[in-house]
Amino acid sequence: MLTPRIKALHAIEIGVQNLSEAVKFYSEVWGLEQSYLGEGRAHFRAANELTNVLIVHEQKKPGLINLKFSAADKYAVDCLQSAARAFGLNVPVPLTKGIGANEEYGFSFRCPDGHYISIVTS
Repeated sequence: MLTPRIKALHAIEIGVQNLSEAVKFYSEVWGLEQSYLGEGRAHFRAANELTNVLIVHEQKKPGLINLKFSAADKYAVDCLQSAARAFGLNVPVPLTKGIGANEEYGFSFRCPDGHYISIVTS
């Protein structure tokens, strides 16, 4: 059996200083579809995508918040979680979050460089 691997980049979460300006840029310049706006953040979908590919949060300091990767299924998520733990990272047990079509199974952790990383499957 093949070792489960990351299959794709699922979404990126970034911090921006001006949410309304970011919303205008990502929707009007990049052509992303805004799927949610509220609570200091906006979610965007790319063409023909059912899931959000970009999430922007308004905050004082702009920067990368989270990289979210997709795995094929729950088995792959569990194997990747075990591999990260074996590497020595502090990785929580995978959880199911969301409802219906937005339900995801996965986990989040800090990589060795300190970036937040999430591994999910829908």
